[in-house]
Amino acid sequence: MIAVVLFHFELLGLHGGFIGVDVFFVISGFLMTQIITQRLQRNEFTLLGFYLDRAFRIFPALLVLSAAVLVYALVIVSPEELKWVGKHIATSLAFLSNFTYWSEGGYFDTNVDQKWLLHTWSLSVEWQFYLIYPLLLSCLFRAFGAKTLNAVIVALFASSFALSLALSSAYPTSAFYLLPTRAWEMALGALVFIFPIQLGPQASRRFAWVGLGMMLFAACFFSEALVWPGWLAAVPAIGAALVIAGRPPAMPVLSHRWTQHLGKISYSVYLWHWPLVVALMRSEWRTSLIAKVILVGVAIGLGWLSYRFVETPALRFRAIHARRGVAMAFVGTYAGIAVVASLAYVLNGFPSRASPD
Repeated sequence: MIAVVLFHFELLGLHGGFIGVDVFFVISGFLMTQIITQRLQRNEFTLLGFYLDRAFRIFPALLVLSAAVLVYALVIVSPEELKWVGKHIATSLAFLSNFTYWSEGGYFDTNVDQKWLLHTWSLSVEWQFYLIYPLLLSCLFRAFGAKTLNAVIVALFASSFALSLALSSAYPTSAFYLLPTRAWEMALGALVFIFPIQLGPQASRRFAWVGLGMMLFAACFFSEALVWPGWLAAVPAIGAALVIAGRPPAMPVLSHRWTQHLGKISYSVYLWHWPLVVALMRSEWRTSLIAKVILVGVAIGLGWLSYRFVETPALRFRAIHARRGVAMAFVGTYAGIAVVASLAYVLNGFPSRASPD
């Protein structure tokens, strides 16, 4: 998250900070495989339960962000722009925004200041992975056992990585945005879990430091000029895998309370930082260092507020199986925002709300 935010705000020279998303995919693959396989082994896994857990983790904060962007757009932007804002919000809430941005051009194009929710492409890829992956694992585990499941994950990693290598040069936008060419990063995280390495304290620290070094090297010396995600994407991805595989004992850079706190709020910070980047791009202070630093602080502050008052209550709500009426109210609100956003697109940005001027 730190790498991505600094990259988008063009701070500290992290020209390759976009590798933070690749690192996240590795972490996600590790955690999801751990959750699914452990529940399968205890005979406690259900698809509905898994999907609900993921939904309560992801949906509420995204809904609040989308509502805020929609209200701002309804008040401020022109009908022509509102049309596209509505489309982007609707597809983000449907977790299809990666297909939308794939059809509209590359991630590093110059018109990104028109795309308030461009960063949600990664959430769409993640959710598509969440829909398919547990179904695949549960079917394989129950039909053939753990060994076959492990072999399929290895095959998934190899085939997706080969596809990514083949398409990144010829079809870079497709390779960047679509799940088949990103699945290898999640499968790499899965491999770390299903093939654990036993290491002593010294070796664990070495693994972690080498992994952190690989990620930092990629963040500092890679750039958007590279073919991505080509074979170079393996550098930060393997770095993340090494840190996870090492399971290092306490390290100041990882175990410090501020690092831990940023980790807790990182999802919400990620959500809120990009609209602030877009606002900065469209302002007269777009090159101001002071403005950038202030907005990074604002993003962290909004991320903390979202974590404290949106994410945490939502997870507590899921944990206590709260009343159905509250759940239905949330679903209705989610659908309502999606419908209004869709209407903004279909009705050309509600042109009657503004004068021709």
